Amino acid sequence: MDGAQKSIAKTKMLSKVVPVKMQPRHVISGAVLALLAVATLVLYPVPHYSNLPPLSQCGYESLALASSLAHHRGFADPFGTFATGPSALLAPAFPAFLAFIISHAGNEQAAYTTMAQWATLIVVFQICLMPLLARYLGLGFYTGVGASVLWLVARVPREIVWEQNYTGVLIMVLTFLAYAALRRKLQTVWLVVCAALWGGLILLCPVALLALAAWVVLVHLAGTQTRVQTLVLVLVPVLMLAPWTLRNYHRFHRLVLVRDNLGLELEISNNSCASFSFEINQLNGCFAQHHPNENFGEVSRVAELGEVAYNQQRLHIAVGWIEGHPGEFAALTAKRVAAFWLPSLLESEQAEIRDPEAHSVLRDAIVSLASIAALAGLVVMWRRNRAACLIFVVWLTTFPVIYYIAAYNERYRIPVQWAILLPACYAVRQLLKRLLPGHSERGEAS
Repeated sequence: MDGAQKSIAKTKMLSKVVPVKMQPRHVISGAVLALLAVATLVLYPVPHYSNLPPLSQCGYESLALASSLAHHRGFADPFGTFATGPSALLAPAFPAFLAFIISHAGNEQAAYTTMAQWATLIVVFQICLMPLLARYLGLGFYTGVGASVLWLVARVPREIVWEQNYTGVLIMVLTFLAYAALRRKLQTVWLVVCAALWGGLILLCPVALLALAAWVVLVHLAGTQTRVQTLVLVLVPVLMLAPWTLRNYHRFHRLVLVRDNLGLELEISNNSCASFSFEINQLNGCFAQHHPNENFGEVSRVAELGEVAYNQQRLHIAVGWIEGHPGEFAALTAKRVAAFWLPSLLESEQAEIRDPEAHSVLRDAIVSLASIAALAGLVVMWRRNRAACLIFVVWLTTFPVIYYIAAYNERYRIPVQWAILLPACYAVRQLLKRLLPGHSERGEAS
C-alpha cells in the first residue's frame, strides 16, 4: 500500500472514531431539556421537614409498610398505630423502595428528605422525557415540550409517599418498547426488557394488568411478534409476580395476586355518607367512620379477622350497598368519571378543598381542556400513526377503570397525565399547521 492509500485508509479509520459534529437541532433540543429541568427544580423545591411523627404513624400505609420492612418486621402493619399482622394491602415494589431509603438514611427525618429528593428527580425525569417520547412516537419534539410546559403550569402534584410519579415514569419508558413492538419484531434482548418492565410495573401498580392484557392482544393482532415472543411477553411478568403471589398464599392461605384492598377501597367509596371525592370524604368525616387508619373499631377488626378476610367482608358490605342503592352508586360513578377527565365540571363541590396540592382551579381547567383536545388529537393520530394512537388508547381506556368505582383522588391520574397532555398538544400543533401553512416544527424525528 503506497502513502496515498495509507493516508486515505487512516482518514477513513479516524472518521469512524472522531465523533460527528453535533447538529444544531440536537444542541437546541438539549438546551430546551435543560431549561425544563431547571424550571422543574424551581417549581418543585425539596421541602424541609422538622418535628415529623414516626413514619409508621404518619397515616400513610406506604410509610407504615416501609417502616415495618426497614425494621425487619416484614411486610406488615399498614395502619401504623395498631399491629394487624402480615399485609398485602399495597403492591410490594414501592414500600420496598421506601424501606431501602429508611434503612440507609440514618434517621427518619433524613429518610423523608431523601424520599422528597427522589420524588423531585422523578418529576424532572417525567418532564424531560415527554419531548423525547413525543419525538419517538412521531408527534414532534415540541409537541412534548408543550405538554411539559402545561404540566409545570398546572403544577401537577409531586407524590412523595405514593408511587404515582414513579408509575408514570415507568409507563413512559415502557411505551418506547410497547410502541416499537406494534411496528416491528423486537430483538430478543429488547423483548425480554419489555416483558420485565411490564412485570416491574405490575408489582408497582397492579392496575397495569388491564393494560398488559389489552396490549398483548394488539401485538398479537399486529402480527409483529412470533407466537413464542408473544408468549414471552406474558410469561415473564407472570414469573415476576409468582414469588409475591406465593408469599401471599403462604401468609394468608388464599390466592392474592398482588394486593388485597379492593373491598376496603370499594366500601369507603360507596356508602351512605360518601361523596365522589376522597378529599371531601376526609373533610366531612366519612373517611374517619370507615377507614382503619382513623377508626379504632375497624383496625381492631383487621387484627381480629386478618387482612384478607377483613377485606372480603368489606367487599360484601360494599356490594350489598351498591345493590341496594343503584341510583346513588350510578351518580357517584358518573361524578368520579367526570372528575377524572373534566374536573372543572365539579368545581363548586370541590371548592371546600383548600389544600393546593389536593385541588387547584387552574389545574382542573388545564386537565379539562386537555382531555377535550386529546380526543381530537387521537382522531388525527388514528389517521396518521395508528400504532401511536393505539398505545394512548390502551392507557387511557384501561388505567382509569378501577378509579371510576373508588373515591376520586387527583393523584390517581398522574401516571397517565402525560397520555392526556401529549395528544392534546398534538391536536394544537395540527391546528396551527392548518391555520399557519408556513408553520413547521424543527427537531421532529422523521
